[in-house]
Amino acid sequence: MYRNANGNPAGHCANSVIWCGIVAILCVLGLFSARPSSGQEFRATLSGRVTDPTGAVIVKATVTAVEVDSKTTYTAKTTSDGTYYIPYMLPGTYTVSVTADGFKTAVQDNVRMFAAQGFGQNFKLEVGATTENVTVTTAPVELETTTGSGGNLIQERELQAVPLNGQQVFTLIGTTPGSQSYNGTTGPNGTGTRGWDNNNGYSIGGGAPQGDAALGSSNQFTLNGINITQQTTFQNQSAGAWNVAPDLNTVSEVNVMTTNYDARYGRTAGGTVNVVSKAGTNKFHGDAMETYGGALFDANTFQNNLYGLARQGYVENQYDATVGGPIKKNKLFFFFGFEGYNESIMSGVSMNVPPAYLRPGYNGNTGVDFGLVSAMDPTHFGPSSGEPNGIPIYQPGTATCPASEGTSASTCGNNNDLYQTPFANDTVPGGQLNATALAILKYIPLPNISSAANFA
Repeated sequence: MYRNANGNPAGHCANSVIWCGIVAILCVLGLFSARPSSGQEFRATLSGRVTDPTGAVIVKATVTAVEVDSKTTYTAKTTSDGTYYIPYMLPGTYTVSVTADGFKTAVQDNVRMFAAQGFGQNFKLEVGATTENVTVTTAPVELETTTGSGGNLIQERELQAVPLNGQQVFTLIGTTPGSQSYNGTTGPNGTGTRGWDNNNGYSIGGGAPQGDAALGSSNQFTLNGINITQQTTFQNQSAGAWNVAPDLNTVSEVNVMTTNYDARYGRTAGGTVNVVSKAGTNKFHGDAMETYGGALFDANTFQNNLYGLARQGYVENQYDATVGGPIKKNKLFFFFGFEGYNESIMSGVSMNVPPAYLRPGYNGNTGVDFGLVSAMDPTHFGPSSGEPNGIPIYQPGTATCPASEGTSASTCGNNNDLYQTPFANDTVPGGQLNATALAILKYIPLPNISSAANFA
């Protein structure tokens, strides 16, 4: 018996190379203009009311929101009832200021705008000159006050802190209340946690598992407001499965929405998952990562330990890099992400191979002596076995019929009643061994399991 532990030639080797690049060029002037989007909206909305110290509303006050990293700026003026409304803001951290004649400028730092959410921020201005500032640096309470949509945010600090086998961002859906992921594991024979293992195995917000047509469950996935969901089952793609899983290090946040959507969100009786990618800023920044899995750190398998064999040569490398920065400061930015994956899987196999004594050259014999099996393999061919006479070997082309039926094998009335002439002493002469078989035999290894070295 022979067991292959290095995958050559009896092993199996699979190599997968996955190249995933995400390029996001954010043009603050033009690309994201203040117009309604035909897709499912991922941007945020800021609103509120501006009043004076007595509580009276202030009309035509100027509200300015500036994104801290990119300096992207949004402005609005208060209406006749003192309210302002700034839609379509890219998710991020903002400094919001309010100016009005006869009042000090009010500044609120650290206003965090999340994907597909609204935030209400009211201001009460103090009487004074506009050159005087009243600045609040403490971040306001992050509470959704403008809509009834229910959702759970997975922010960047969570995306970076949670170790994910396979680095697929959608596996974190299962960490949100009322949701569950039905994906498998990655690695050898893995099924579900890598960036290309697209599937619809999610229950969001307590809904039925995706794909259960009888229960009517369905989910929607968007990337920066663009629908990335397989809408109908086609070939090997299931309805409700996502089509793109961005590299984990290119994701800024994920909003898993479960209930009470407004009219912007549709095509789902389940949940909506909004993924927002990172963007370039006024400073260059980047990172790189390498994840390794394989025989260097993995323990040996039970089967290999049983036969005293070394660990197999499984190697998995997953790596990525991101870089972003300004093309024109405060105006135009770029962000690029790359992900690569290489996997080499070698599996050991056990098979029967000819032992040394059943090969030409054993004990100087140019042929093969099958009469040795009774002594060398008594377990299977010894006196106590079902084959105590060993393995009889017959000469090719010597088949005959019983004398009563003639001498030609083709004329036998019963093909199961043929007679053949055995080789003398059950030994095949060297001259009658097939040259092609002998050439192949050179590449078949000898048994390497000591307890089965003589199995015929």
